[in-house]
Amino acid sequence: MISEGVEMAYESESQDAFLFFICECGLEQCDRTVRITKAVYERVRSDPRQFVIFPDHLIADAEQVVSDGDTFLIVAKHDGTPAEVSIQEDPRT
Repeated sequence: MISEGVEMAYESESQDAFLFFICECGLEQCDRTVRITKAVYERVRSDPRQFVIFPDHLIADAEQVVSDGDTFLIVAKHDGTPAEVSIQEDPRT
C-alpha cells in the first residue's frame, strides 16, 4: 500500500507529527490525501481490517465506520470476504 510506504519514509518523525497519507478507500482512481498523526495511523493499521479514508469514500457494502474524524474516517472491513482479503493483502504481515 502506498500509505505504508509514506509511513516508512517518515519513520523518524515523532508520533504526534501530522503526515499526509493517501486515502485507503477501495475506489480505483482515488488520489485524495488524509492528514492524520503518525500515532493514529499506526494504531489504525495495527488491525489489518482497518483503514483511513476520505469521508465521502465509504463503501457501505464492504466496510463500517469505526471512528469519524474531522477530515477522515476510520473504517473496518465487514466480516467474511472483505475482512479476509484485507488480512491476506496486509503488507505488515
